[in-house]
Amino acid sequence: MCGVLRQRVRSALHDADLIISFAFFILVAARALRLAPELFTWDPSVRVTSPSAWPVSQESEELLYLYIGKQLHHLPIMFAAADSWKDRPAVAQTILMFAHHVLSVAGYLRVLVNGHLMLYAVSAMITEGSTPFLIIMSMMTKTGLKNSRVGGVLFLLNGIFLWLAYIFFRLLLFPPIFYFYISDWDLIMQRAGKVDGISSALVLAFLWVLSMWWFSKINAGLMKALKSALSGQKKKDA
Repeated sequence: MCGVLRQRVRSALHDADLIISFAFFILVAARALRLAPELFTWDPSVRVTSPSAWPVSQESEELLYLYIGKQLHHLPIMFAAADSWKDRPAVAQTILMFAHHVLSVAGYLRVLVNGHLMLYAVSAMITEGSTPFLIIMSMMTKTGLKNSRVGGVLFLLNGIFLWLAYIFFRLLLFPPIFYFYISDWDLIMQRAGKVDGISSALVLAFLWVLSMWWFSKINAGLMKALKSALSGQKKKDA
């Protein structure tokens, strides 16, 4: 009885978190896409330290606080909703997600404390534009909707959009961030200091490597789904 109750609680936590996260990350990505161009400037001095009097700087701080709160809220749910600690791939995924959350929160907190690198912090949040498609995939898998005929088509389409979103919101996003970060390196060392400057660079690098690793999994899954769909269509035609 207790085991059934625990499973129901875990399932309810997981489902509620997915629904909340779906709306949340659409909001975060949309606001980051709007704020990042407003924070950007060709003046390195302003690019590294956005004037606090700017309305866009104040909006960006609010977005960082909102994001930090959501990630901290998700940490206990992530462990509580875990189905099994004997499944090594699932455990590895949970650990990577934990590292992602902790490093993101730590990096954004430092930005709020020292007042520098706001542009880079907000730009990094654009990566969450791919998250809603991941949530849809998770929900369709758990509910079994992907196993129906229409659901299977929708699941495949969502996979294609997820693949594209990962390319645009993650893989192609980080190179220009790194370009300007390296261009601003001396000024970042001078204003933010070595600890914050180097740690922020390492966090950005970790997020990019993690995104590439996740993309390899997504790409393999999509290729498998496309191959299966094409094989099924050929059998029908025959």
